[in-house]
Amino acid sequence: MSNGKFTLYFVLAIMLYPMMELYSRVDTRLNFVSNIYNSPAIGQGTLVIDVEATSIQECNPAIKLFQDAFQLDELLTAHTLSLTFSDQLFSNSGYCYLEGFDRDRGRVRYMYIYNCGPMTIISSDWIAVVRITIVYTMTSGNSSISWYDGFPKYLVIDSECRDITGVEYPIPFDLKDISLPVTLASFDGVCEKGGITLRWITESEVNNMGFEILRALEPEGAYQNIASYKYNPLLRGRGNSTTRSEYSFSDNSICDGQMYWYKLIDVDTKGNLASHGPIFVQANFGGLPSISAIQPGEFQLYQNYPNPFNPRTTLRFDIPSIEQETLDAKLLIFNSLGHLVKVVYSGKIRTGSFEVEWDGSTENGLPAPSGIYMATLQSAGFTHTVRMTLLK
Repeated sequence: MSNGKFTLYFVLAIMLYPMMELYSRVDTRLNFVSNIYNSPAIGQGTLVIDVEATSIQECNPAIKLFQDAFQLDELLTAHTLSLTFSDQLFSNSGYCYLEGFDRDRGRVRYMYIYNCGPMTIISSDWIAVVRITIVYTMTSGNSSISWYDGFPKYLVIDSECRDITGVEYPIPFDLKDISLPVTLASFDGVCEKGGITLRWITESEVNNMGFEILRALEPEGAYQNIASYKYNPLLRGRGNSTTRSEYSFSDNSICDGQMYWYKLIDVDTKGNLASHGPIFVQANFGGLPSISAIQPGEFQLYQNYPNPFNPRTTLRFDIPSIEQETLDAKLLIFNSLGHLVKVVYSGKIRTGSFEVEWDGSTENGLPAPSGIYMATLQSAGFTHTVRMTLLK
């Protein structure tokens, strides 16, 4: 090869070398997935982060080593209960894992080293390398995450043992300002004064805009928003507070005898929602209370229990959901001759499942003699009878 051609090739190689390096670069970033409050338990939060990577252009390099680390601040480190790694991109049969949380430094480290079998590639699309789940104790304050300024440094080696380390993207805002907001001490409800009163207490609040109330007729039913801090000043949060605060809300749009399920939602200044509950409250203003939150599909009178009995027995019956809010219902006891012995229940009733007890007495309060008795449910044209035996 002439000196002129060699010089030309050498110059071209020098010019193309930076482009070859650029072509093979792998960048990484942290992606905020979610931050759920009061999960997996009241007073705890769950922060989920994805470590992601991409190769620039479309070289799709096979990876021999991928490592990096990031830092939790002192507050989040002190309140972290557990930190787990999952959904790794690199196969555990083909790569050796080195993952861990150094609580002394607040360092979260992950390293994947090729061992055998097919190599994993990183394409030009952002792809999750590993998911990291942090369960923490909720407290008053804001936390942040940063790239770790120490060993191990970010490093990516390809199948040809070339350093193709790119850049660490800036930490997103959601991970630089992590709220650990409302610490809920209690949430309960009671039926009183023609309505249901909900009460809750917070021990601390961070960036809390306020609360919303959701209600349903079943625990897994369709919940509807019945009140919000946007329209009700009493539901507005304290913003940032380290003192105990008490709240209450009265739901007066209820029906006697109905079971209601409630969820309490707190909303922070970034729009994050935290759900508490559900709890259930029976609306009972002196009527017969339902024993179940599930609405029956048809009228039903069940066999009494125990049977035979002496002297008490329990009768259960269902009233289905209908257009009218209430129905007239009667549960009557007759003897074998068809004579009325006892009116166990008579009055207005709403949809639900109900239980009443017959104590074995007559309308005059005298003990009924041993024998065969009939319990009959009458409501909205429905009549059904079960046979009972009183043994003394």
